[in-house]
Amino acid sequence: MKKVCIALSLIISSVLFFSCEEFLPFYKEKITKYENTITTLQTENENLKKEIEAYKLTDQYFYQAGADEFLKGNFTKAIDYMNSLKVKFPTSSLIGYADKIIKDSEEKNKKKNRVVIWDETGKVIPAEEAVGSEEAVRKYDIR
Repeated sequence: MKKVCIALSLIISSVLFFSCEEFLPFYKEKITKYENTITTLQTENENLKKEIEAYKLTDQYFYQAGADEFLKGNFTKAIDYMNSLKVKFPTSSLIGYADKIIKDSEEKNKKKNRVVIWDETGKVIPAEEAVGSEEAVRKYDIR
């Protein structure tokens, strides 16, 4: 920003002290150069946007997004990405890895959402062991 202000100050000073006709070609040349640079950068930006969109249509994108969610502890999102990979790219070489992340995510979700109960002595019993077991139903009246 400071450079722009300095440049503008120099330009204004030059115009005031010298005739406009002497410097007009110089400034036209600079403006043309900057316009060309802007056009080039806009083209590069559009090409990069297209590359990003194309990347989102690959199996690697879905796998990486799912793996990232798994590492963050967002297991449901990880499963969603891996299932998308399996549906959209059924012949991908990443299917086996996706299945492993799905399995690990489901196990971690179970642990994360695990319910426990306590018996009368204060002993903790995992709900998945207690619910449905004959002994638990008799002993703890769980149905």
